[in-house]
Amino acid sequence: MTPLSRDYLKTKWRSARNKLPTWLPARQPDPMFQVVLIETQNSCTRTCGFCKFGLERQDPGRAVISDGIIQKIARDLQRIDYAGRISPFGINEPLLEPRIFDIIALFRQACPKAAITIASNGDCLNSKLYDRLFAAGLDYLFVDAYDDKALEKVEKFRQLANVTVNDMRHPDPTHLENRAGSVPGDEKRAAERQGSNCLRPSSMVFIRPPGQVVLCCSDMYSDRVMGDLRHDSIVDIWQNQLFCHYRETLAHEGRKNLQMCQNCSYGGKAALRGWSTPAHHHKWQEDYQAIAQRAD
Repeated sequence: MTPLSRDYLKTKWRSARNKLPTWLPARQPDPMFQVVLIETQNSCTRTCGFCKFGLERQDPGRAVISDGIIQKIARDLQRIDYAGRISPFGINEPLLEPRIFDIIALFRQACPKAAITIASNGDCLNSKLYDRLFAAGLDYLFVDAYDDKALEKVEKFRQLANVTVNDMRHPDPTHLENRAGSVPGDEKRAAERQGSNCLRPSSMVFIRPPGQVVLCCSDMYSDRVMGDLRHDSIVDIWQNQLFCHYRETLAHEGRKNLQMCQNCSYGGKAALRGWSTPAHHHKWQEDYQAIAQRAD
């Protein structure tokens, strides 16, 4: 066997690989997510052109996350004493969910330190429903009004301290995104961001029916499934090889070689600070320096 033969090199590599644990430190787990989005069902009252309900492509059919999976998510979060944001909505209208009050109450009991929020278009909102949401344990409600009638209907909630009403009748195109290329347009911004990082996969867990954890909230159709809660825990999925690969590749190389990310126009910020508890957000920012340093 000559020193440069293929068999020799393979032998040397196997020998070195077997010794790695003795002289390389173990990979530190990535910082835990600060936001959990749960799309409990895939329906909406509207068909906006910048959302999947206004696009030609639709989900194959009606889909709902089972009570069992919702309870499993609550148990998984309870085990880690979760104190970030829990939002039982995704690319849908959460007030169409008949279980919404029970779901909020479940997470409030399981995760008393967490901030529970929902975002709605306000079509189904009324004073009675508002009272029930906050009685169940909701912390904050965001309402996006998309036409004059909707804005007039929800205007009375604007004065409340735990509600934000956004006038979305004429949304600024620069504030919208193309959902990883699923929404037509915005190709220029997506191209400009090929080499940039994105912190969504480092800060967010997005769960779609029937229990799939997908890359982030830009994955409207479950095109990049990271794991399935019917088989694994939320923490195990967060720390699996595929999720870690996306986070490290984004930090080192940007988006250009990653499915979905390479077509995305989103700016790259982590989940909004105001949507999670301040203490949890500050802790996540400190922990995230581990990822930032890997990219240096």
